[in-house]
Amino acid sequence: MKNILIMTLIIISAVAAVFTGLAWYNNTCIALQWNPANGHSQEYHGPISWLDWSGVDFSTVSTFIPFFGLVLITIGLAKILLSAKSYEIHEHYPFFKSYNSITIALGLIGTVWGLIMIGYYEPGRVQMSDLVLCLRTALYSTLVALVWVFLFVIPMKTMMRYLYLKAGGKRTSNGLDLVTPLKELGQVSSDTGRCLGTTTNSAKRFKQQLVAIKTELSKIGELFRQFRESFDVDIIITLKEVCLDIQKSLDQIQLEHAEYKKTSEEQQKSLQQFIEQLEKDRQLRKELTVLLQQAEEEKNAANIRANKVITEKFLAELGKKTAEQQTAKAWSWLQRVKKIVASLV
Repeated sequence: MKNILIMTLIIISAVAAVFTGLAWYNNTCIALQWNPANGHSQEYHGPISWLDWSGVDFSTVSTFIPFFGLVLITIGLAKILLSAKSYEIHEHYPFFKSYNSITIALGLIGTVWGLIMIGYYEPGRVQMSDLVLCLRTALYSTLVALVWVFLFVIPMKTMMRYLYLKAGGKRTSNGLDLVTPLKELGQVSSDTGRCLGTTTNSAKRFKQQLVAIKTELSKIGELFRQFRESFDVDIIITLKEVCLDIQKSLDQIQLEHAEYKKTSEEQQKSLQQFIEQLEKDRQLRKELTVLLQQAEEEKNAANIRANKVITEKFLAELGKKTAEQQTAKAWSWLQRVKKIVASLV
């Protein structure tokens, strides 16, 4: 039953550590986007949009403190579960000796950084939203540090020691009792008092800076009012007329540009049609050339066939005449032979 309780606490603290770790990562990404040149019109968003509400502290202290603390608590609970009988805890378990002082110092660093951020804005362009952004950084870091130390860390150390005693069945190495948390609370209170004194001095300097900024803004407003009163109305009328003339000229230029664009489109269309017609003529010439070549080839073939027929007829007639001549010569020789034979007889 005790192990189940400790395992449940480990799961809860681990989930909380992961959640606060994601919040710290998202807050860090938002803080890296901060640029005083953008002014009050800039909206910052992190990679995890549903955690943008946690990115109000541009020092990232208000999200880092609970993340780091929950990681230490998870590790401490795991040690109780895995080695409660052999592991001796110390008086600051599950944290370390100077954890409270470091946490308060981180809150003070966030406060100082929030005050420093104001100095990066131009005095004549500071908006209330810019001051609110810096004040959130300055105040949230200190608030989270104080709440974490006084309302969470000291009760958590007492509970962790109690869980260790129940799980291991033994006393702590130092025999701690309720006096030690009270001493720690007094020590942290004194450290916090000193830190708050420093914070008060920083707040006084911040107030002086706000007064200086207010004075500068008042001077700028007075200069603007004097400029508006001394400005000649005729100049405004002249400027208005000049603006109207410029507007008319721009309208005329726009109409001429539209007409030129229309003419250019028509010329482009005509040129495209002319190119298409040239392409058709080229294709027709190509087809005509092919037809002429075919006709020439057929003509040559027909001439060859005609010459062949004439040659064959000539050869046939020549052969016929040669045969007749040979036959006539044979008959003449035969007649001569007959005459010789007859004379001999």
